[in-house]
Amino acid sequence: MAEVKFGELRSVVEAVRQIVLDWDGFVSNVEALAREHDEYRQIADRLAWELGELRAAHERLSSEYEEARAALTSVRAAHEHLSHEHEQTRTALSSVREAHERVSSEHEQARTALASIHASHETLAREREEFARELVDLRERHEAAMRERQRAGEELEAILRRFRTSA
Repeated sequence: MAEVKFGELRSVVEAVRQIVLDWDGFVSNVEALAREHDEYRQIADRLAWELGELRAAHERLSSEYEEARAALTSVRAAHEHLSHEHEQTRTALSSVREAHERVSSEHEQARTALASIHASHETLAREREEFARELVDLRERHEAAMRERQRAGEELEAILRRFRTSA
């Protein structure tokens, strides 16, 4: 065996020891990096799965959004149509109310006129009854006057006959 110097051996041992320590640190770092890599891979896998779920949800929600947008467009169109019909109905109702007020006014005027005509009718009926009584009275008086005249004519004829016979 060759002669070994302690100073050199010490520096070789120290160098080997340092290499072993560095190797041990390197291995520890590699193991730590491997663990981190596994953790990050698991996180990446979980995030990839979540991304897939989110994409599926996004597709579903996009479809639902389009359906909702189409439904909203339809509802807006129906709302516009109903608003237009409502305005037409309001206008028609306003016209009906005006017509009703006019007809009510005309009805009230007709009722007033009818009451006036009815009062006039009652007055005329009373006057007719009075005229009928007066007519009956006049006829009776006329018949009495005619009988009186007939009787006077007969008396005058009798007087004239006597006057002729005596003359």
